[in-house]
Amino acid sequence: MDPEPQNLHNTQEDQAESHLEVRAKTSLRMKYEAQSLVIQAQIGGLEGALQRLGLSQRALAQLLLVDPSAVTRWMRQPQSVPPSVYRALQWYLALQEKIPGLTPQYFVGRDGRAETHSLEKKFHMTRAEISEQFTHLNKRVAVLQRALIFAGISLTLMALWILSSVMR
Repeated sequence: MDPEPQNLHNTQEDQAESHLEVRAKTSLRMKYEAQSLVIQAQIGGLEGALQRLGLSQRALAQLLLVDPSAVTRWMRQPQSVPPSVYRALQWYLALQEKIPGLTPQYFVGRDGRAETHSLEKKFHMTRAEISEQFTHLNKRVAVLQRALIFAGISLTLMALWILSSVMR
């Protein structure tokens, strides 16, 4: 009697697998999978992305808002990773390159808020420094403009003096 339920289970499993294999892929799905392969090569696959981001599997699950068992399954079966996951990792890595102090904790936990505050502070300091330099440069431009006006007036006066000397 025991073999029969197991047989039934295997049959259902086999049917589910054969249904997945028979199901045709749309051209859009094939396009996404091709893009996913390119991204995988760029970021070094799931394991490479984990290393570059300094994340554990659990932290990756938190970052992507998925169940940890999904990440475990993806690590065992890389072909089961949805293309959107690779796209999200690609975006995150690009964001991390643009904002080097940005860490996964910003998205996953509260620790990142302090780092974000620190980055914002640096940004405002940099903004203040740029504003100060801009003001300084504007002052120098004004001085140069006055010098040019004075030089223009001087040249005009000199030309008039020369003309008056020649006319005498």
